[in-house]
Amino acid sequence: RTVYQEMRRNYLPPLLLVFDLPQAAVSIGQRGVTNVPAQSLALLNDPFVVQQASFWAKNLLQDKNHSLEDRIDLIHQTAFARPATTQEIDRSRQLLTTLAKEHQIGDQEASDHEEVWKDFCHMMFNRKEFIFLQ
Repeated sequence: RTVYQEMRRNYLPPLLLVFDLPQAAVSIGQRGVTNVPAQSLALLNDPFVVQQASFWAKNLLQDKNHSLEDRIDLIHQTAFARPATTQEIDRSRQLLTTLAKEHQIGDQEASDHEEVWKDFCHMMFNRKEFIFLQ
């Protein structure tokens, strides 16, 4: 998961500890695999995850020629290596409309508003299909 990240025994990254980071001082023959609520909470609240969602949204909005459907499809291609289904496009449109209302943004501005897309990308990190990549 983090081949090139600096590791210090006294300062292990909290996000990785939630996702079964092996302890540096203990040898183990097999890495544990867990699925606990703390992992979902970390994906919802960890500053690194929120920052990555923001970065993803900024990159997505750089190309102004993409339609709403193109952006939704691109996000699915990036996250799951597959195109978005018709149902996912419809649900995504509904979610983007809801997010725009929460941010008090008009429908026309919503398609290019970074906060709306940041929240949408953050949601993609928390989808079961993303969490359980095989």
